[in-house]
Amino acid sequence: MLSLQELASRWGRSVFLIALSDAVGLGPKYIKCAGAIRYTVSQVQKYELARLMYLSQSRGLHYAVSLIFKTMQYWSKLFGQLVTPKEI
Repeated sequence: MLSLQELASRWGRSVFLIALSDAVGLGPKYIKCAGAIRYTVSQVQKYELARLMYLSQSRGLHYAVSLIFKTMQYWSKLFGQLVTPKEI
């Protein structure tokens, strides 16, 4: 489970922007636990994949590939190991 702050860090956005997108229904699905918003990793990945597919169609393949590598870098930092395209 990711917190609001962790998701903002993952995406390089402000906590305010993530909360605002949640308020208008534009972000990934979330769960409220004791008043705190939490995101399941599977829902975040599902949302990222959907956005990636949309962006690849609207902005071109080069932009989509750069987002994939940014996501791979994030996971590498999070788990302390290098994630390569062959492992995906």
